[in-house]
Amino acid sequence: MKIYSAMVMLGGGLHKADAIEYQGKLWLVPHWLDMPAQGVTMPARIVRFDNLLYSDVRGTNLGDFVVSMSMPKELFDSQSPKQPIAGYEYQELPDIRIPLAAKAHH
Repeated sequence: MKIYSAMVMLGGGLHKADAIEYQGKLWLVPHWLDMPAQGVTMPARIVRFDNLLYSDVRGTNLGDFVVSMSMPKELFDSQSPKQPIAGYEYQELPDIRIPLAAKAHH
């Protein structure tokens, strides 16, 4: 699984986030949970963005993707959102494992 680089608007500022392709969709990964003993990492949460306004900017100095609309900060907090956030698809602790080495080289 390839790890991409994305830029996202949060609270008026531009923030960098990792992104992955999973189940044929594009997802932002706000936080990773590293498990050194197993040699893997997994997303704490994934937030779908291919159904939002975004640009594919691969080959530029902006990274791979830019999400053009501001997103709720709660989706990027380390705590799980207290209630569902309307209009956003996200998954807590999806069953995705990536070798730590793959994340380190991205």
